[in-house]
Amino acid sequence: MGSLDLEKLKKNKTEIIKAEIGALLFNLGKTHINFKHWSDYFNINAKAFEAEYGYPIFTGYRDYYTDNKDPNLSRFKEDLKRINEDFPDFFYNTKVGLEKDLLLSDIVYGDGIEKKRPLNVINFVKNILFHGCENVNSGIDKGEPLEKQKLKNLWISNAFGSFKEEVKEEMLDKQRICFFKNLWKMISSIPRKPEDFSDDDWIEIRNFVFEEVKNWYSHLLSDSRFPINDVTLWDQAYMTASLFKASLAAIQLDSSKYKDYIDNTKCRKIRWSILGVQYDKLALAEKALKAHFIKWYRDAADKADKMVKDIIETEYALGNEIYRDETGIYFIIPENAGDFRNKSDYIFPLNKSLKEIADKIMKVFSEIFGGEIYPSIFTTKPSRGMMNITYLLEKSRENFLKASYPTDSDNNFEKICKGIALKLKETEDKTNSNFNGLCQACNFRLARKSDEDLMICDGCKERKDNRIEEWIKNINGETIWTGDLKDSNDRIAIVTLKFELQDWLNGDLINTTFTNQIDWHLKKNLLVKDFSVAGKLVKETILKEYVNKGVHNQKLHDFTANIILERSIGDRWEEFIKSKLGVKVDFDKGKIDWDKLNGEDSDFLATILLQFVLRKNPSPARLRRIWETTQDFFIECSKDMKSLLDISDEDYRYKRLVWYRAVDERGYMEKEYSYKGLDFWIDKKGNAYLISSIAEAIPIIVKKSFKDKAKDTLAIKNTDWLDDILLQDYYTGEYTDINLSGDMATYESYLPYISIINPTPISWQFIISAQSLPCLISNIQNKYYNHFKYVAGKLPLHIGTIFQYYKQPLYIGIKAGRKIRRDITSWNEIQMNGKALDIEEIQKEALKNITIYEKNENPTNYYSFYLTINNKENEYQLYINPEDKKTDICEVDFKNSKPITKIVIYPNTIDFEFLDTNCRRNDICYSKGKRKIEGKSNRPYTWKEWKLFNEFAEYFRNDQNKIAGLHQIINIIYSKLNDWRNDEDSIKKFMLSAFINIFDLKTDNEKDKFAHILIQPTYTDSATTVPKLENILIMPPNEFRRCLLRFLDMYEFWHTALRKI
Repeated sequence: MGSLDLEKLKKNKTEIIKAEIGALLFNLGKTHINFKHWSDYFNINAKAFEAEYGYPIFTGYRDYYTDNKDPNLSRFKEDLKRINEDFPDFFYNTKVGLEKDLLLSDIVYGDGIEKKRPLNVINFVKNILFHGCENVNSGIDKGEPLEKQKLKNLWISNAFGSFKEEVKEEMLDKQRICFFKNLWKMISSIPRKPEDFSDDDWIEIRNFVFEEVKNWYSHLLSDSRFPINDVTLWDQAYMTASLFKASLAAIQLDSSKYKDYIDNTKCRKIRWSILGVQYDKLALAEKALKAHFIKWYRDAADKADKMVKDIIETEYALGNEIYRDETGIYFIIPENAGDFRNKSDYIFPLNKSLKEIADKIMKVFSEIFGGEIYPSIFTTKPSRGMMNITYLLEKSRENFLKASYPTDSDNNFEKICKGIALKLKETEDKTNSNFNGLCQACNFRLARKSDEDLMICDGCKERKDNRIEEWIKNINGETIWTGDLKDSNDRIAIVTLKFELQDWLNGDLINTTFTNQIDWHLKKNLLVKDFSVAGKLVKETILKEYVNKGVHNQKLHDFTANIILERSIGDRWEEFIKSKLGVKVDFDKGKIDWDKLNGEDSDFLATILLQFVLRKNPSPARLRRIWETTQDFFIECSKDMKSLLDISDEDYRYKRLVWYRAVDERGYMEKEYSYKGLDFWIDKKGNAYLISSIAEAIPIIVKKSFKDKAKDTLAIKNTDWLDDILLQDYYTGEYTDINLSGDMATYESYLPYISIINPTPISWQFIISAQSLPCLISNIQNKYYNHFKYVAGKLPLHIGTIFQYYKQPLYIGIKAGRKIRRDITSWNEIQMNGKALDIEEIQKEALKNITIYEKNENPTNYYSFYLTINNKENEYQLYINPEDKKTDICEVDFKNSKPITKIVIYPNTIDFEFLDTNCRRNDICYSKGKRKIEGKSNRPYTWKEWKLFNEFAEYFRNDQNKIAGLHQIINIIYSKLNDWRNDEDSIKKFMLSAFINIFDLKTDNEKDKFAHILIQPTYTDSATTVPKLENILIMPPNEFRRCLLRFLDMYEFWHTALRKI
């Protein structure tokens, strides 16, 4: 790869930003109430509309840029003039210096650009913006749904078919005028004319338009057909603008690209790369000794991402962010930005000509983290989509070890380290004391032991102090004290929620969702015969039933080449198709040599064509929508945490006692204290805070006269019940002179959890009280089914929990939490063979909450398809993926499908571990999705199996006789598992007798109740098979062993970890 012209990109970055602003607005015509897709859903009074807006209603989005009454005046311009007479000048007089005579209004018009505009301007807009970028985003995104699939009501779904929101009339024309008013207010506040706007002015306008349009377009659809009602105007606008921006940057970096991009044919082959700035955010969280360190690193990572985002998006206008998670931040960038020397790879370093950008990124990490961590910077192989991002995500752990370090003269790593060493030496000389070792938090700088029994460096101490100050400013937000969260057994739960998204982001599972209803008797051999007839039109083939009329007059050969080659160029599909067809296909020219195809080749192409036509396509916008949907799920969980934990706003347990201005003496400030096992903090202003649970505190600090009164009555009304408190030194236990008077205390509420990382598309980690976990799991499951009911079984959510004592260093639990995330390398590791009935059972439960919007469209016809293991007549026999794994899929709909059909399921799972000792985290090791250690090989459990855990708790709760028997039977099970040899039958008989005798199971009903917690029920076509205790005698040995291990795990969860039984 040759050198790139970075200076030209820097020179024209503001022009690119102007073009980006125009591209964000090119869909304005679709915000009209009578636009053809919306007119059937609203009662439109044409006369009233014209009287209010000054122009008649219209149906086509291009009509917004015309006016039948005056050819020199467009509806767009009329809207602007109604705001202010000078407003149109901003669009119609602002030049975009990327093409001669190009105006901002030309880009806003998009493919509706005026025919009287110069030909070079028309070609620039239509070929680069529209054919090159918008078509690959919108055309591929929507696919080819039929007109008969028009929505009954106008509503937006999430990426997986569940209801998100209804489209409101007020978000159309009225909101457009509101947006224009806000934009003019913002522009007119700049004390310069548009032609004199500075680079910073344009960045400010760009950021303003971005936020305004996002908040507006996110509530509007791009189309009114199901199931493409997951496509919002924001999806279209943002991805089109981002692809356009990266394409313009590519031209600035290499002017030879202009000729190809402006060409009417070659523009359809514009590609893009993904830039990954990758660093291990989970490893930063693992540095935490206490919760305030977690918050500092979390905020620091957010700050680093924002600064990197500013560098890429505005300082250089190289591209836009498209993804962010715990592995870093990712951007869509020009196809020529990488150093593509080894053509066979999918991941490449950044082009050396762009070293200045890499150095700027390194400087960000130097400033924020002071040399503790640096990112790796890689780009993907260019493609006509974004599926190659999965290569970066899959290699992230490996890439963390390939971090880039600053090398420029002002900001190189050696200089940073020498500077740190010099400061440490100066500190050592001043204090006349030696350092004791590495800081226990950052593990990077030297530190000395403090009176807090922690060895932290000056930098980390400053971070701690700053974070506590931030907590005080937001005292009603998340807590930073684990003492607030501990349960009555001094335990907290570190929870990880994690989606497996790999096979969605690489497109494999998107192939199991469809834009058209499937004809099960569709025969691809008819299409194979059609391929043999040169010049045959699409309308003369079976495809006419499945594609839009707009392509009916295309030649079948041309249509096939366009669909297959454009949608696979640059990713795994391209390599796969080449391996099958060899020289018979030319991706560069977009041609298929039909004369050289044999019967097998035609069958192969027919399979892929039908799959590409019928499926939802992995367009850039769809991939982004998938990870936004999963991230929104976690964000919603974080906002609803109180309800997930069943906590009301008035719950006294999550209120904090505060004594304002309790201490005057400076020496007592900014320290932790204790009192009879309770923890307190005094800030630098002398305010004292109880940082232990108030539920735990009440019995200790209540006045004797209030002992018999209910806790909740005491805590929510006043502090009359509160006795005086004489604080003790936190570390020595000696009493101090600090006396907290009960009548000086007040209440402050707080959120009872600590986020370890912010919600990402992949995962969210947080800390809660251990006793709240069962409630959380139940509510998370309900929320999952509400959001993902139609893809249950192929969008796996894993819940992993670490229990630990609240005074243990947090990094121990967080490191264990990293392991219990269960990172997999292949979905084959978690694949299970099941029956359609298994999914139907989930659907029956989930569809209890189906909305009328979903019911009208029956989303199972489009989303609920699963890979099959056998080949029956109701299966869709077209599925193939780029790994050359051809299989079948079937629709799972409990109203119609065959329950015995064998399908592939990727289950939701739950795992847990109690860290009674630090080394217990070594037990968390997986092989093929299951624990390696024999005694815990059942873990993780599927959500279906987890029902037994809940039934176990109900069976033993509050029954002391059963609980006494439980402890006895646990010892027996352990002894029998140790004695397990080849005498399973005698062991089964012995255990059956032990269960009956120890739990006094005299009647069949009592035996059946116990069997419900021991044996997993099975489902048949007609009903659930009720388990019988005697069934263990005929149970296969491995299944019986699983039952016993599960029984031990249920005991481990409810008794050992939670102490609830």
